[in-house]
Amino acid sequence: MDFNLRKATLSDIDAIMRIINDLRNRGLESWDEEYPNKTIIHDDICTGSVILAYISRKTEQIIGTVTLTSQMYERALHEIKWLKETDEHIEIARLAVDPLFQEQGLGRILFDHAFRSAIRQGARSVRLEVLYSEKSLIAMYERRGFLQRGSIWENHKEFLAMEYVTPDIAMLYSTKEQPNHEKIIAACHTIREEVFIVGQNVPEEIDLDGKDIDFDHILLKFGDIIAGCVRLNTSQPDTVKLERLAVIERFRGYGFGKLLLERGIELCEDKKISKITMHAQYYLKEYYEASGFSAVGEPFYEADIKHIEMVHTE
Repeated sequence: MDFNLRKATLSDIDAIMRIINDLRNRGLESWDEEYPNKTIIHDDICTGSVILAYISRKTEQIIGTVTLTSQMYERALHEIKWLKETDEHIEIARLAVDPLFQEQGLGRILFDHAFRSAIRQGARSVRLEVLYSEKSLIAMYERRGFLQRGSIWENHKEFLAMEYVTPDIAMLYSTKEQPNHEKIIAACHTIREEVFIVGQNVPEEIDLDGKDIDFDHILLKFGDIIAGCVRLNTSQPDTVKLERLAVIERFRGYGFGKLLLERGIELCEDKKISKITMHAQYYLKEYYEASGFSAVGEPFYEADIKHIEMVHTE
């Protein structure tokens, strides 16, 4: 199914309520006549926390919605013993898919997008509530790392509170003078093999060019799991070329690529490097422009992939 995601605006309230009322009429147990209502949806949208799925046509057809909020139900907030007692928590709530578009995986896609958005926004604890009777949903959340934290009774229904504690993000910077340099490089090779050699059919001899040992590397770990990397090519005086930037597919959407870029730029600035460049894959040109890079010259091909030279200008 071809659809797009965007943030909701106040003009979407009626379309969202139509989906909610359709689900109510079909007997959705978790909602009643008073929840959720227009006031709640209005407040959700005003905080900029509602994500919509829609079909691109001359007139958009809203087919799904989910909310990210820090305003949890008071009893859930205070009665549950959360693993991570923090103000930096986000709840994924009010997930709804138009009945005409169910059984197509849209709910899972909306949830996963909301989950990645919560991590990207810095949530240390991601929370949700689900009816105890929804065993398949509970199993899906558990597969994504959510843990059961206890039950809450709301409107004579028992809900299960669940929580995902976000692992710490570590940025390991390695130079050839450090004893763990080869170990960091080996971890970067693992990431690059999955992303470039296997994922993009880049020839191994191009990616593994024998120069890694001489250059600095940044390895990003999400908890104990390696997730992304970038190499700092220092072969030219007063210049660093950021290259081999890669994030493993299942960690995309968390903002890790941007974190790697920011850390690389920060290190260059600390060393008073006057020029930061990169050969960016062309389809990511706007992504790098958002991080302060500008395109230079004409596109070209490396490993049969269209690239563009970019220079950091901010």
